[in-house]
Amino acid sequence: MKNYQKLAVATAGVALSFATIEANSAQAAIITYDFTVDVTTGSLTDTQYQGFFSYDDSTLTASGVESVGIAEGLSISFDFLGVTYTEADDDLVDFGFPLVEFNQGSLVGLQYTVSNNAIFSIFGDNPNGLGGGDQFNYIDETSFEVGNGSVTYSLRPASVSVPEPSAVFGLGVLGFGWLVRNKFGLRR
Repeated sequence: MKNYQKLAVATAGVALSFATIEANSAQAAIITYDFTVDVTTGSLTDTQYQGFFSYDDSTLTASGVESVGIAEGLSISFDFLGVTYTEADDDLVDFGFPLVEFNQGSLVGLQYTVSNNAIFSIFGDNPNGLGGGDQFNYIDETSFEVGNGSVTYSLRPASVSVPEPSAVFGLGVLGFGWLVRNKFGLRR
């Protein structure tokens, strides 16, 4: 096989490798939202609590009303009154909750209710019947006073995928080897 044929085969192989890498990067992603609860009434007035949730977006179509739950990879972490709550703490976990809900691809909000160690709920007051949203309520376990607040969501920037150093190094070594072999006439 002549050198230009070998070069053509090698070039086609590298191009195919990059096409495969590009195709894989177009697959589903793990999406993460941070959220902040601002308490506006009750014994916890003027306090804030932080959390985040992540999910696999592969089942979403951005059409109509959609939701993702634990089956779609939903995970939650919410720090409230010194305790970190997760998706497993939702009262209705056996019935497919908690949920993150979307309408036409836009986030509506989280639907999440916990009553062990603390009693709180993140929900929506949506006319379209969706349960997720930007409302928060809690019951103070000492005084049994009900308090309310609001929830704001912030999409975390997606992480940028970087080629694995060993793959880049390997391609560099192959290219360098080919150049040296041709420059010095080292042929079998």
